[in-house]
Amino acid sequence: MRMPPLYAVLTALVVRFGGMRPALMGDGVLGDLFRGVALVGDATVPILLVILGLQLAEIEGIDQKRLVALATGLRLVLSVPIALLLAGSLGLDELSTKLAVILASMPTAVNMTIFAIEFDVRPRFVNSVVTTSTVASMVTLTVLLVFVGVM
Repeated sequence: MRMPPLYAVLTALVVRFGGMRPALMGDGVLGDLFRGVALVGDATVPILLVILGLQLAEIEGIDQKRLVALATGLRLVLSVPIALLLAGSLGLDELSTKLAVILASMPTAVNMTIFAIEFDVRPRFVNSVVTTSTVASMVTLTVLLVFVGVM
């Protein structure tokens, strides 16, 4: 309950299902609010990359190499058959299945580093997994893209 994105999602659901159709770039306070939200959204990725860089600067080496390798393997390799099974059970078409498999096999997001720091849940380990999975995904995603016929 301490995470602002939860409140943003709840507010968006209320606006969406409440029938309100705000003018996204209109005049007035609401238009200014949406422009401010858009600016913050545009700045998110660069800020996350800066935070990841700061965390990488503090890492002296990867601790718990076996656990990092396990977490990376689960994220990049095991997620593919799970995504295939879920896509098949949901009856997704071919394009949607390929997209689901590719999205499921993406590396661990930088956001996890933010959460680990915020809640003080093994931030060094999480940062190691984020970094390792990002580097390893250059190989795994290339192979997967060839496999699904994108390349």
